[in-house]
Amino acid sequence: MLDKEQQTSLWHLRWHWEDLYTVACDGKVWSARLTADPAQVLIAGSASDLRTKMQDHYAARKSHAEGMST
Repeated sequence: MLDKEQQTSLWHLRWHWEDLYTVACDGKVWSARLTADPAQVLIAGSASDLRTKMQDHYAARKSHAEGMST
């Protein structure tokens, strides 16, 4: 069961990233599964760590995609 802070963090992550990732938390482990490639899963111990991993992952994918188009 998630506490109120975890519930709020989960809601915020889902709201901000809903088109790109499926975000979940079991109370201890936070995860984000890439919608376009469900085999890619990011794992973290906190909402803030997961957010950072998602931002880094998104930036790397965007950079890679831009590099492929030039």
